Amino acid sequence: FSLIGIANSISSNETRRLRDIGMMDGDKIAFAPYSSCDLITLVVDRIGDSIVDVKALEYASKKVANSRGDAREMFDLVTKAADECLKTEHYSNEVKEGRKPAVTIRHMMKAIKSTIPEYADRINNLPEVAKTCLCVAVTISKTCSSTPFTFRYLRKYCSEAARQLMSTDIDVDQFMTLFQNLIDQGLLTFGSDEAHDVNGLGPEVLLGKPVHFGLQLQEVESAIEDLMDEKPFYGKLEKHIKENPPAGDFAHYMGE
Repeated sequence: FSLIGIANSISSNETRRLRDIGMMDGDKIAFAPYSSCDLITLVVDRIGDSIVDVKALEYASKKVANSRGDAREMFDLVTKAADECLKTEHYSNEVKEGRKPAVTIRHMMKAIKSTIPEYADRINNLPEVAKTCLCVAVTISKTCSSTPFTFRYLRKYCSEAARQLMSTDIDVDQFMTLFQNLIDQGLLTFGSDEAHDVNGLGPEVLLGKPVHFGLQLQEVESAIEDLMDEKPFYGKLEKHIKENPPAGDFAHYMGE
């Protein structure tokens, strides 16, 4: 007599209890979570590659692979993205004629955003200046995903954004307080543990410190998508940073 048990986890409390009840101490075969490429393949095998844009699939698959690699979560996001697409009132001729996928990365971002209301609520409750700084941090982090940058570099662009968008300035103390609050709320995390406590460092030490934000990037970016789309400034900022990366000359700033 053989008993075969199938579970999503082999180390959770629920699985351990079932193992104890069933006295299942036999062999275990653990399957690794699906990778980003695996998840895309699963979707394409089922619906083809003409309905959902490949960039949308890549975006969703990376999010799922970085969490649990659960295929059901991937299928759920694709379904939600398709639902968002169906809300579209007007389609381009390319889409109507089947020359271009109907489901785009924008639909996928909206689908992901719908699964993370807690991030949206936290961001909506932030002061405007904190929202502005968060948008700047996201823009820099996704543009310089593999390049560390200093707090001085970050503050420079936060201050410029505040001046252009809110006609105000951000002093060093306010800057430190804003970012510590964003970190405490789980909207930003440091790639560097030593710099995790912003307020524990003096301004001069902090501003010269290289930092690589390890954002909850996809979730936060999805939650602030509308905020960033409303302001052409962030598109200009992304373009400027690509042309002037952190290792380059910080003296020149883009025009309005």
